[in-house]
Amino acid sequence: MQSGLYNQLQRIKELDLDEGTNKRIDCIFCGHTKTLSITKRRGFLLWNCFSASCKAKGNTEEDLTAEDLSKIVSNTFDINDEKTSFVLPEYFIKANRSKKTMNYLEKFNCFEGYLLDKDRFYYDVKMHRAVFTIVHEGEVVGAVGRALNSKQQPKWYRYDNAAYPFIIGNGTTGVIVEDATSATTVASFCTGIALLGTSLLDNYMDILKQYETLIVALDPDAYAKSFDIQKTLSVYTNCRIALIKNDLKYFNKEQAMNELQIG
Repeated sequence: MQSGLYNQLQRIKELDLDEGTNKRIDCIFCGHTKTLSITKRRGFLLWNCFSASCKAKGNTEEDLTAEDLSKIVSNTFDINDEKTSFVLPEYFIKANRSKKTMNYLEKFNCFEGYLLDKDRFYYDVKMHRAVFTIVHEGEVVGAVGRALNSKQQPKWYRYDNAAYPFIIGNGTTGVIVEDATSATTVASFCTGIALLGTSLLDNYMDILKQYETLIVALDPDAYAKSFDIQKTLSVYTNCRIALIKNDLKYFNKEQAMNELQIG
């Protein structure tokens, strides 16, 4: 059994996926049909089973042995915990202690969004990034960091494997964008929802269909993706597309509302 799982994991590693895309296959751990979701992120493949009886998680960055895979099946491996938790690294400091981070937030019209929930913003002293924490059901489940140096790569860094969007703001209208900065920009007048890419992951659906209205506002170079997302979400709720001229973080509040045709 261990060698069989190991061989199947090797086949997962060989999947040819584009960055940010997602594929569903039969779970190699529990055997349920099309429950294992595989996503390409930062050059690695993240895998997560959505079966309630399995919940296996992991990524190809880890060098898992056949014995490790066996532990996943027996529910004794740490990444198989049903409840995802994320511990903030010691090298995160509050955003207001970092002039660079606060300058970044102000430059991209995020200050009002920041004031809504200051405790969700940090500065990564080690990697020199503005950090946005991801919250699900009141618990911090992950974080993303934005490079503050234009030469630093990658531009965005994911600190976790949890497949949740970054959501900030209030209200029954949600604006779907690509990154956490743009989501924070629109949070002053609605709910900002960052896909953290351009893909609508499977477990986003239960979260997104709770909104009365959704506006898809991906960057101009992702219009085709916007139409695909709008078509998918329209089955569950009122959803329309805003063909914005530029990434929303480059607009002030009034300009962003005009771009989105809100108010």
